[in-house]
Order: sequence, then structure tokens, then C-alpha cells
Amino acid sequence: DRLSFLNGMREVGLVLGVCKEDADAEEAALVTLRHLQRACARSRGSSPAWRALFVLDNLETATDVVVGDRRVDEWCVADVLITTRSSAHWPDAGSLYELLPFLAEESLRLLSKSGTGGDEESEASRSVLLRVAERVGHIPLAVAQAGAFRRATGCTAEALLSKLDHVFGGDGGGGGA
Repeated sequence: DRLSFLNGMREVGLVLGVCKEDADAEEAALVTLRHLQRACARSRGSSPAWRALFVLDNLETATDVVVGDRRVDEWCVADVLITTRSSAHWPDAGSLYELLPFLAEESLRLLSKSGTGGDEESEASRSVLLRVAERVGHIPLAVAQAGAFRRATGCTAEALLSKLDHVFGGDGGGGGA
């Protein structure tokens, strides 16, 4: 939603040191975007030119990313990758690519390779991994992130599902990401 986006831009501004912790979210986003816009303009013609990529995940409408009177992609501060479940709300966006969720077997194959046992997951573990994939809606990036987290931490399939349930409210249902 819009407030999450503005707060995220404030976090970027805090990291860059261009806004204060207690700044209004809209004002902090404006200050941050103006700073990035100036940095981008200064780097033009230099080698290599400064570039940035904003990944705006799971947005519903273009109004979610309006700062001031412009969408973030109109500030020309970065390349923008937007993921959404509904492209109908983005009529004038650049190139649109429809990415479908993984099939259950594809999710399971990727998650099975993330454990310490490689492809040798037990049937019980495979069942839990399938619930992990359902929990993140079989969205390819979310499945890959879940697998990377599992690989990096060495956690079991059960521990991963428990963490996801904690983050997404613990109902154990699918599509929580």
C-alpha cells in the first residue's frame, strides 16, 4: 500500500542520511527522491554512470507509489521493476510480462534442493515443503527466497514453515506472501 511504500522510501532516506527519523513519510520520500534524482543527474556522462533499481513488490495500484504529484518511475531516478497481481491497474506502465505461479511440483523441486539433504528429502519433509510453497502462493521469487533462507540458515522445513506462519499470521493457509 501507499503508506508502506512511503515508509520504505523514508528508510532509504535514513540510510542515505538525507532525512530524519521523525520526518513525515511523504516529506521523507520527497527528500529521498530529490536526492536520488540529483545523484543520478550528477553521474550522467561519468563512467560508469550511477544507476539504481527499485523493486516494488506486490503493488495493487499506481497510486501506491505516488510521491508529490508523480509516480516513482516518473522521477527518473532508477529503473523500476513492479510486481503486481493485477496489471489492469497499470495501463501506462512500460513493458508488462505475465509471470505465472509455479506448479506444486516445480515449487517442491526448488525447495527440496535448498535443504542439506539435496534431493533426498523425506516424504514428511516434502509434505511440509509443499505447505511452505502454498504459504507463499507458489510465487517463483517467494519460493526462491524461502529456499535461499533455508539454505543460508540450515533450518528445517518445519522451522521454515513456522517462521512463515509467524510472519503471515499463523493460519497456515496459502497465498500469504
